[in-house]
Formats: sequence, C-alpha cells, structure tokens
Amino acid sequence: MNGVAPIPTRHRVAELKRLIELGAYQVDPHAVADAMIRRAEREIETLRSRAGSKAQNACSYPESSPSASMKLTPGSPSTTAPIQVKVALAVGQAAASRSAAAAGTDTQSS
Repeated sequence: MNGVAPIPTRHRVAELKRLIELGAYQVDPHAVADAMIRRAEREIETLRSRAGSKAQNACSYPESSPSASMKLTPGSPSTTAPIQVKVALAVGQAAASRSAAAAGTDTQSS
C-alpha cells in the first residue's frame, strides 16, 4: 500500500452504513492499527517539514525572569496595635459621672 487511503465511493459508503445499521460490520483491528500508524507517520513528516531540516535539541520557550509582583498587601496576616485608653478620657468620664450623680441625673456611657 502507498500510505494513502483509497477514496471511498458513494456505493461503498452506502454499503458500510447499511452493514453498521444491521450490526454486521466487522472491524479489522490490524487494518485500524495500520491506518493509525500511517496517520501518525504523516503527522510526523508534516511537523518535520514545517520545522525545516534542523532538529530541536533544546526547549523552545524563551528565557524569561518572573515579573515583579503587583500585589500591594503583605503576604502574612496583618496586625493591629491594641487600643489604648487615654487616662485623661477615662478621668474625664469619671468626673462627668460623679457630677451628674451629684446633680441627680442619670448618665449613659457608651
């Protein structure tokens, strides 16, 4: 065989369809394997002819370095400084509570 599959005629296609519908079509595993090998060989030849005569001996990806990250947040969990209560504020609230109690009014603390 010359490596090229014969072009099926309309009559042959109709006959194959009829056999398949009847469940009478017998697959020849050797013919299928031969066709697969011929196709793979044609694909290899096509790739070789596109690449030219030189064989590829190294990776075709160009050398590149990783670009700098554009991420602005830190990679670790962030921390928050503990809230500090100023003494003057605490003293001022306490003084307001005492003066309100002395005046007989209720105060609401937040």
